[in-house]
Amino acid sequence: MEIATREVHAVLSYVSAMERQGQAATVAQVEAFASGERRTFATGGFLTTAIPSYGRALEQLAGKVSVESFTDWMERLDWVSVGRNVALTSLGRAVLRELDQREVSADSA
Repeated sequence: MEIATREVHAVLSYVSAMERQGQAATVAQVEAFASGERRTFATGGFLTTAIPSYGRALEQLAGKVSVESFTDWMERLDWVSVGRNVALTSLGRAVLRELDQREVSADSA
């Protein structure tokens, strides 16, 4: 069973690396790293503002969906704590260790 995607593993690794170097990453830095090559996402267009209940449904059909940010999602899972900076929690460090071990095991096989 996969507990996280490669993209999530990369984000957790990034936060951990910054912590090891004594440089706490900000939410903006983590989100910029997480977005990688993705440049766009649309939210809150005219329909959502004008007719909220119907507008959201129509915009979802049109592909304009609000997306939970990486930091919000990882905070909800208690993998990171978010304040002025983003920091791995003990659970987040455990998840990262597991992902790292799986990667090493896969490379060894």
